[in-house]
Amino acid sequence: MPSFYSGIAGARGYNPLGFILHNDAGSKYANVTFYKGWLPSHDAYNGFAHYYIAEDGTYQAESDSNIAWHAGNTYYNTNFIGLEACQSMGEHGTFLRNEAECLKLIARLCKKYGVTPTRQTIILHQEASPTSCPHRSYDLHGRTINQVKDYFISEIKKYMNGGTTVTKPKQPQGDWIAENKRVEVTTKNQNTFLDFKWKVCHPTNQILGKQYVVTGKYNHQNGETYYSLYDVQGSWHGYINKKFVKEIKAIYQTIPGLYEALKDDTFYIDQNLKKKSAWKIKRGQTFHLEDIVKVGKYTRAKVRLNNDIRYCTMRDDYWKLKYKTKVVKIK
Repeated sequence: MPSFYSGIAGARGYNPLGFILHNDAGSKYANVTFYKGWLPSHDAYNGFAHYYIAEDGTYQAESDSNIAWHAGNTYYNTNFIGLEACQSMGEHGTFLRNEAECLKLIARLCKKYGVTPTRQTIILHQEASPTSCPHRSYDLHGRTINQVKDYFISEIKKYMNGGTTVTKPKQPQGDWIAENKRVEVTTKNQNTFLDFKWKVCHPTNQILGKQYVVTGKYNHQNGETYYSLYDVQGSWHGYINKKFVKEIKAIYQTIPGLYEALKDDTFYIDQNLKKKSAWKIKRGQTFHLEDIVKVGKYTRAKVRLNNDIRYCTMRDDYWKLKYKTKVVKIK
């Protein structure tokens, strides 16, 4: 299992012939920071792209002059640059911005390498090998190969000619409105949806009583409001009509990740917080929130330091999230 490093697939020796825009099938946490940490320990044979574009920027993992194993096809791996529009299982507006940045980058690369954007030079991954990629772009821009490619080509040409405005697909759901709350699913015989063409994500009978973090909402032209639902691991669970949930009042962190202790604290071996451990955290020390677990009516944090797992109470004023732009405080 060779881990990824730049140059592992070899040099191309000539300019690229075209470009493939991928969707990474990643959650909202699959951003540039994530991929920079993940790729060096990733089996390179499982694939990697030249560029990763997410809400926190652009990461060039491989030189344009090198081959990347991104298409599952020797010809396209060798001759085409691969770009990942990241967070494609995340929030709709974030993904559209990431996709637009990919198309802007392709426009700059077309100019640099003298490539004219056509159906022969702008390729979908599913043309190169059996896959649903780019799944989100496919759903958004026509659901046929040529319709999606024609949208990409039109946007690339616009950016090559100095255009700056993103062409937004028609959105009956309206504009994204940021929210920050925790909800519980309360209603049977309804659904959450993957998109506003009403493709079902989950029947609510399967998630009844489960709690989710709402990161934002849409006020649809049908008069209803739809929440975007995430679990505490950062996986997206679709859009749900706000009528089918109730808001949960709580104050604690809900994002798994690296935290900094704001106060000295003691952690416990068991979820009931009966057995104290010698595992003490000093102010300023960092640790990982792995999960949130329910113990009766209480909520505990499952945390990790190195390879040790411990539990503690969910004290909002004890922790500060590291390496992310904001902390989710549920009020």
